[in-house]
Amino acid sequence: MTDLSILRRATSRQTSATNLIKAGAAALSLLFGLGSIPASAQEDVPADVPVEIETVEAPIAPPAPTGAEITLEVTVDAMVAEHIRNSYIPGLTISVVRDGEVLLAEGFGYADLEDQTPVDPEYHLFRLGSISKTYTFLALMQLVEEGRVDLDANVNTYLEDYEIPEAFFKPVTIRDLFTHRPGFEDVYRDFWFDAETEAERMVELQLHDWLADNIPRQPMPPGEYVSYSNYGAALAGDIIATVTGIPYETYIENEILEPLGLSSTTPRQLLPDGYDRAMSPELGERLVSFYSSNGGVATEMSFELIPMAPAGSFSASATDMASYMIALMNPEAMDDADVLNDDTVLQLIQRPYPSNPDAPAYTYGFRSGDIGGYSTMEHGGATMTSFSTLVMIPELDMGVFVAVNGGTDALAPYTIAHTLLADLIGDAARPPLETSTLSEDALSEYAGGYLSSRRIWGGVLKLAGASEVYSVSPLANGHLMIDGGEYAYASNDLFINVWDDERVQFLRNDDGVVEGFQSTYGHTTLLRVEPSDDINLLLLASALAFFFALTQIISAWKRISDNRRPALSGHALLLWSFLTSVWTMVVFVSFGLFMMDILAAGNEIIKIWPTGSLTWLLTSIIILIIMTVVLVLGLIPLFGKSRLTFFRKLHYLLFVGALVYFLFKLHEWHFVGYNYW
Repeated sequence: MTDLSILRRATSRQTSATNLIKAGAAALSLLFGLGSIPASAQEDVPADVPVEIETVEAPIAPPAPTGAEITLEVTVDAMVAEHIRNSYIPGLTISVVRDGEVLLAEGFGYADLEDQTPVDPEYHLFRLGSISKTYTFLALMQLVEEGRVDLDANVNTYLEDYEIPEAFFKPVTIRDLFTHRPGFEDVYRDFWFDAETEAERMVELQLHDWLADNIPRQPMPPGEYVSYSNYGAALAGDIIATVTGIPYETYIENEILEPLGLSSTTPRQLLPDGYDRAMSPELGERLVSFYSSNGGVATEMSFELIPMAPAGSFSASATDMASYMIALMNPEAMDDADVLNDDTVLQLIQRPYPSNPDAPAYTYGFRSGDIGGYSTMEHGGATMTSFSTLVMIPELDMGVFVAVNGGTDALAPYTIAHTLLADLIGDAARPPLETSTLSEDALSEYAGGYLSSRRIWGGVLKLAGASEVYSVSPLANGHLMIDGGEYAYASNDLFINVWDDERVQFLRNDDGVVEGFQSTYGHTTLLRVEPSDDINLLLLASALAFFFALTQIISAWKRISDNRRPALSGHALLLWSFLTSVWTMVVFVSFGLFMMDILAAGNEIIKIWPTGSLTWLLTSIIILIIMTVVLVLGLIPLFGKSRLTFFRKLHYLLFVGALVYFLFKLHEWHFVGYNYW
């Protein structure tokens, strides 16, 4: 393992020259989230490797930079050095474009820490993660333009051998895939494989088969709410292959990459030689190494194989990404390359659903935000080790791409790109939207708890998705407190952070009642917490069951110790209630062991799911249900007998009531039965 504090110190020199359930739920949420920071593995890299930060400029940089270009380089150097220092980033690549030209393409840090290979922005390929989706949606838009696919058609029209169910009596359309509104929950089964140990599994698993075997639940009506969907983008890729009769990777290469001259971009992955989806050896050699950073220590990780390739398999160089940005912001160039005609390119940045133009939203495959009063065309990406972002401002013809091969801050590329673009806009920034204060009564409409729509809604993993509740409450100064940030009212249910211009758009249902909101990043809708999704009620049920089980154990033990001899039926009830209480404690201990397994496994939990401890936990709950039913049946005949005192009857009732409520909440959270997914 390599100590990244060395890298941090080197960067500093260069810069000077330039609770149990809640804890478990949080662990599940982190470990099953794409944006999570992975735990360190145990593969050693020599720790005595001297690490220095080097900057490698692409050959396209002019030999005599202008003053503006020098200023840009100094700004980028300082900004990147700070992030490398604070986030323990091994290597970073960046490209900046404006007015159809590449202003800057640089590499920082190392493509390989052990060999101390500096990052070259033209040579080295970084993983793009979800930026891959933009290529997929460009290809799908080609088919729309050609009339081979209809934006408003049911996706099942273009699928073979499997179908997407029509939830809420409404089909998922092609338009819903573009805008991340299909209503799907998140899917993590067979989400990624290790290239070193699981390549054969990837070889055997075709995209079409993965999609057919992992059709997600649809907890939301199609077309209603933005809820970022990897499955939806992968579905778009399968539709491309089905409609054209050409494998997805081949179609992308022939119809998108080659016409645009993107020879250092590929959707293919590190698979055995000769396999039809394998990356060429030439491009494979140019991949950077990937690192997990934990506590200042970098551990080299394997290439992550992604079964749903259209959603996240791409790799590219910074200079190729510069060319990609230039093409996307130049409709005539896209037309000349026979990728899309100019009118269709302009459609990519249009919002297909009515919304506040000042609020975050998705267009056709891209996210639309705001920097300096200008609409952006952007997308982020993340794997377990690599993070990236692509941000363009078409109106100003400028864009920034940033990618890293490790680090502790998944948002570092996003922060760098947005900060740099704001700096480039400078005095051309438009005045901020005017804000005002609202009365406490008006603000109370928005108050409450909200959950992200982008989560796992069913199975025991529901606990992971519902663990983070966003709190909204009114402030005395007429502003809103949203998840710890202060927001002022602008217009049309839009609120703006008083410190950093982050925007939150609240949504109303047909009755005019506030039902949710979208944040600046815009990839999810935060919906009001329903009682069945309120983790606090689960905690309350758990606390009651634990308390009354404990008191029942103490009471039974005391009666036994005092040698009190109840009637035979009373003795049986006492014994059974004691055993049921003890088994209730077994359930809590089993849950604790399950949580320990999750924390110990780290990101490997995705591969070994479901764990043996989870199976045992679910089995113990089934046993508790049986014991509770027997207890209830045993109580009924005894309650008519005077031998039981009022307080004993009350205690039994409270204990049984707490158990029934606890089991009911476990049922709501899908812990009754073997609901692994």
